[in-house]
Amino acid sequence: MFADNTSIILSNSDHATEFIATFDKINLLFAINSLSLNLSKTNYAHFTAKSNTKIDININFEDIQIKSISFI
Repeated sequence: MFADNTSIILSNSDHATEFIATFDKINLLFAINSLSLNLSKTNYAHFTAKSNTKIDININFEDIQIKSISFI
């Protein structure tokens, strides 16, 4: 069984640490419910209040880098 279109919204200044902690919880929830998380199809989008602000975030989970996507 697969779970499609799962969204997580975080609003903390320590993005990477909060993301990894939340991702650990989501991964555990998926495992408990026999769901599969396909890390090769997992992406994140980083939104900021100022359009000219760019923050590079490198997020790795289980030795796989989570890709950033842009809506521009």
